[in-house]
Amino acid sequence: MELIGSAVGQIAVLRVIGELDSYDTAMVGAALGNCLRQRPKHLVVDLTHLRFCSGRGMAVLVETSWDAAAMGIGYSLAGCPATLARFMLMEWKDQVPHRYRSTADAIAEATVDLLLPTPRRPRSRPA
Repeated sequence: MELIGSAVGQIAVLRVIGELDSYDTAMVGAALGNCLRQRPKHLVVDLTHLRFCSGRGMAVLVETSWDAAAMGIGYSLAGCPATLARFMLMEWKDQVPHRYRSTADAIAEATVDLLLPTPRRPRSRPA
């Protein structure tokens, strides 16, 4: 498991590389919590290089979206593997975080939302 954080203006990006299994959920959860404590306007979690995600890993990603919403922080997943997106939809239905095909798409959408006087809800795109 490797975590890489970066910032694009008021948008934080956390890249998760490798596997997100029961062993790694505490570390990823702590990294996500740290990102939220930085109070960005939007947090993008890049899953492009995620090879495996356990049920607990999915729960950490979805629960972080709830925390972000409670803090008024935008949250989206980028490069979400198709199998993970399907399982999230089955388990959490309408509570699934917004998903984008790429990190660039997620950042572009978040940037547009930050520039508009009235934020709009990001569109969910199948990964």
